[in-house]
Order: sequence, then structure tokens, then C-alpha cells
Amino acid sequence: MIKEYNYAIVNENQICIGVTTLGNKVELQNYIQIPDYNPTLLYRKWLDNQSWSEEKFEPSLNEKILEELEKKDNEIAELKEQLNILSDALEEYVATSESEVE
Repeated sequence: MIKEYNYAIVNENQICIGVTTLGNKVELQNYIQIPDYNPTLLYRKWLDNQSWSEEKFEPSLNEKILEELEKKDNEIAELKEQLNILSDALEEYVATSESEVE
């Protein structure tokens, strides 16, 4: 049986922004191990390194949109970088192929 580890992911304000299950144990500052996968922790605050708040700190719609835009900007930047690498490799391949034909 594969061991699974459940984590709440918190932001810099100790607010849960995600819940995940991993196949390996991790020791990251923003990952808090939890006994069970529990999505009700979303937007609750981790208090004094021992418990979760009852109150939820849900972001406003604008904050959610800005977060999504930032994620998309990062994805676009990564894709552009990969495209540049592929383009350079293709140019090198074409140049090598042309020199072999001559």
C-alpha cells in the first residue's frame, strides 16, 4: 500500500490556500501536515502552529482574479522560454543539416 501524506498549503499570512495529498513526506515551511484530506480548511488561518481558526479569510474577487492572472503570466513566461529553447534547437538542427548536405 502506498503511503499518502495530506497537507494544507498556507500563504505568507498563514492562511490556507490549498489542500493536497502527496506520495512523499515534505518539509516545507508553507506545507502543514494534516491527518486527513480536508478542504474545509481552505481560507482558515493556522494559529500558533497548533490549530485552525473558525473564521475564514476568503480573498475578495479582485484578489482571486489577480492571483489567477499572475499564475497565467508565469505560465506564459515559462512557455515563451520553452519556445525559445525549441526555436534555438530547430535553428541549430537546420544549420547542421544544411552543412551536411553541402
